[in-house]
Amino acid sequence: MMTIKHITSIALISLMTILSGCASKPNNIIVAIDYVTPAPLSYANSSANIKAQDLRPQQHIVQIRKKDQAARLISSANSLTKQIAAKASQGFKQQALTIDQHSQKQITLVLQKALIDVEQSLVKHKTKSEITLQVQAIVPNLDGHGYKSFSKNFNTTSTSEMPLTPDIAVLERDFNQSLARVINNIIADEELHQFITQ
Repeated sequence: MMTIKHITSIALISLMTILSGCASKPNNIIVAIDYVTPAPLSYANSSANIKAQDLRPQQHIVQIRKKDQAARLISSANSLTKQIAAKASQGFKQQALTIDQHSQKQITLVLQKALIDVEQSLVKHKTKSEITLQVQAIVPNLDGHGYKSFSKNFNTTSTSEMPLTPDIAVLERDFNQSLARVINNIIADEELHQFITQ
């Protein structure tokens, strides 16, 4: 027969298990870029090879800083470059660009910054999110000798201030939406369109 003391002990153990589960923190975020919006530009009769590079000085995406504590760093659970190249290719295909790995025309999306910086205090947190993608493109000269190059930066920055601690799921959602906006801006860029279709 169980005594009140035994029942109390079991209840406390159960409560501690639940609380420890709630307190577990994700070590990664999942990059799943939102739907790429078609742009009113046509790349018909043009082809290009599209790839992505990651040249960030750090590999984490989220850093949560608290006073007198080491920053908590959260990285991507999947490949940023694969996601960026896949979504960019999807968007350019919607604009009738033929994706060809052997094309002499090259579009490279270079990830230079992708960081969510969170400053955590006792009762609130401040968030600053920055994404910078540089487009580097080359096309052969019309005379068949050498290449011409094109380079342009695309970025987005946002800030917020919210109570209590940050919700990682919200940070993940906002990051994916911001990255999609940058890719949309690249696909809709008239200068890049003119350079590739010349």
